[in-house]
Amino acid sequence: MTNERPLILITNDDGVWAKGINELIECLKDLGDLVVFAPDGPRSGMGSAITSLVPIKYTLLKKEEGLTIYSCTGTPVDCVKLAINEVMERKPDLLVSGINHGGNMAICVNYSGTMGATAEGCIFNVPSMGVSLLDHAADADFSECCRLGRMLARRVREFKRSENASGEPVFWLTGAFESAKPIHPDNDMLALDSGYASLVPCKIDVTDYDFMATLNNWIL
Repeated sequence: MTNERPLILITNDDGVWAKGINELIECLKDLGDLVVFAPDGPRSGMGSAITSLVPIKYTLLKKEEGLTIYSCTGTPVDCVKLAINEVMERKPDLLVSGINHGGNMAICVNYSGTMGATAEGCIFNVPSMGVSLLDHAADADFSECCRLGRMLARRVREFKRSENASGEPVFWLTGAFESAKPIHPDNDMLALDSGYASLVPCKIDVTDYDFMATLNNWIL
């Protein structure tokens, strides 16, 4: 039994100074100790890219009880790797990426730096979630997004890892949040077009197991 507060890693792809990540910090700060490790500027569309040709630097911006903030010259995935491997004293109990300015839905989850960071958390077997608001305005209202994100963060933090080869699930919450009630859609675009928030479970194992039987019959 431990009395340690939950440790939550927060990152994004809009940069450490973006409104979305700072509102996310405010709505999650009472759920545990926060370590914010985010790019020093916008890194949208980076997906799971890592930096390999130039040195990566990170800077401590703020440290107070329950909250530590770093900026990093790398990508969102670089931020997750550095935070977990080099900076944090222990593996986080939860990773939250966002709040992204603008929606990331359907095939865009493959390009999103926000989603790339959540997938990296999944690789480290850390329960991970991304949060996005379908609004590109600099002064976007994140209040409902924060409410739903906080609710989901509590659920994901408590989620017990199932014993399978694919590791921890990644959850993606996105939408314009015109409706106060999220739905679990078969098609996230349909949900968003209808004015709902979309909650989509994803995973990083992209193996087509259904095709394996066919492949085994091929003569190579």
